[in-house]
Amino acid sequence: MADDSKKISRRDLLMGGVRRLRKNAESIAQLRADDSPLKRAGKPPVSMFDLGERALAEGELDKAAQRLRECVKADPNDLLARLKLGEALYRLDKFIQARVELDRILRTDSENHLARLYLGLTMCKMGKPDKVKAAWEGYFEPENLELQREINIQLAFLETEEDLDLDEVAACVERVAGLRPEREGA
Repeated sequence: MADDSKKISRRDLLMGGVRRLRKNAESIAQLRADDSPLKRAGKPPVSMFDLGERALAEGELDKAAQRLRECVKADPNDLLARLKLGEALYRLDKFIQARVELDRILRTDSENHLARLYLGLTMCKMGKPDKVKAAWEGYFEPENLELQREINIQLAFLETEEDLDLDEVAACVERVAGLRPEREGA
């Protein structure tokens, strides 16, 4: 009977989860206290990740990075939040910070093709062709053949040309990946 007292009842387990959800909802509500249009619309509270992802999509990169950094701080194992943070930092030209986040993802998930894509782009911007090759050689995304082909072309250029403009390499890959709008008249 002594070990029965150590068991958690189903009710206690369920109520513990409910308490945790309520606490999270309350903290999100406090963070969104100034976001009155969403309150008036009667929408449910949105997670910090959703707010960060929305800010990233709207081009509010500083706000996105701040919110996504809070997500990563709350759950360091959230690879999607870390990936979005790496993307935001890359787009903010904070390449060293982006590299740190993307490297952390690849330590856990070496097959993450988006982390490899952004790490290669980051290394282009930092002027490190050997690191670009290392990142993109492991890139494999058969669902996006156009991007796969562009990365393979750029890898071939990196192998053969010594003074290749890495900013132009990054621009070509960004265009194909849809990260940079097409130039008018091009």
